[in-house]
Amino acid sequence: MTNSASNEAKRSTAGNLILPVAGLLAVIGIVCWVLQLILGPTVLADSIPWGVYIAAFFLLAGAGSGLVFTAAAGEWGLLPALKDKRRSLLIGAAASYIAAGFMILLDLGQPVQIYNFFVSPNFTSMFVWDFLFLLVTVVLVLVCFFRKEKSKWLLGLTAVTALGIVLIEGWILAVNSAGAWNSALIPVVFLVEAIVVAAAVLLVAKGDAFEPLKKILIGLLPLLLIFSLIEMFAGNYMGASEEAAGTKLLLTGSLAPFYWGWVVLGVALPFALLLWKGKSAAMVKVAGVLAVCGVLVAKINLLVAGQALPFEGEQIGYFPSIVEIGGLLGGLGLAVFLFVLGKKFFGDTPAAAGSAQTEAAPAKAEAEA
Repeated sequence: MTNSASNEAKRSTAGNLILPVAGLLAVIGIVCWVLQLILGPTVLADSIPWGVYIAAFFLLAGAGSGLVFTAAAGEWGLLPALKDKRRSLLIGAAASYIAAGFMILLDLGQPVQIYNFFVSPNFTSMFVWDFLFLLVTVVLVLVCFFRKEKSKWLLGLTAVTALGIVLIEGWILAVNSAGAWNSALIPVVFLVEAIVVAAAVLLVAKGDAFEPLKKILIGLLPLLLIFSLIEMFAGNYMGASEEAAGTKLLLTGSLAPFYWGWVVLGVALPFALLLWKGKSAAMVKVAGVLAVCGVLVAKINLLVAGQALPFEGEQIGYFPSIVEIGGLLGGLGLAVFLFVLGKKFFGDTPAAAGSAQTEAAPAKAEAEA
């Protein structure tokens, strides 16, 4: 009894720290954005245009879409254990999408560029479609959340637009001429990564509470590695010289420590922990954190590999500046902060409905008596 009370007190203390820590990280991210506005691009790494900001955007947008998928799967009976978590999943999706928008704001620099998306959109650009799908999906998520009556079809439509976000982002890279990006598998990889991140985040939040999500993660982590090996084989043996150079960059070049680190720490280790230590809530949470970090590293590897081999000149290196790292932490902190805040005010069950049920219970018992 004493140990149980002590563990509950520790969890309560840890829970109370999440909001202020996440808020502090969000403030750091805002400060980094202000520094960019004041000092200009000199505070950023100038070698790679698309760095950790875009990687974090892909991660957070994918997380939001993955959470929408899981909410829809719970509502449609595919994952019954998540049916009662619909509101929390939608709060998490909205928080992730908003944080993803913050990362785009950091990458664009000046807010006026967001304004240009509205006043003079170029509909031939996949970036515009990505922005529109993100905006529409956020609106649909909020409508699903605040709508009094649940609608499977509305949530299903939201899942379709969320799928559009992931596929468009993968397509942006897949149609690019860069050797490391010129692959039809990238949209599929982005979709699998979105589900991996969503499942991992839920396991981090609930430990071993969701057995189906552990099985999903155990099945999808090796699939990501298989996709990577297929791309490596195609790039090295069937691709052009630039594709082969991109493969070599990941396997034995400057990105090799990050690539093999992803294989070991982002795929193999979380897979092993879930498979053999899946009964331990602590180990499941560790596996979830490693899986999320692994997806982030995989996206950074992909982005850098596609930009580090110019048509002329030597190989370009990349390491994010302090401001970029602060912006990355700020975006992740903002997502957590908004989610915890949303849970605090809304939760899984509307307060009014919970109050009505509480008041109705004694009346029902009295009537039955």
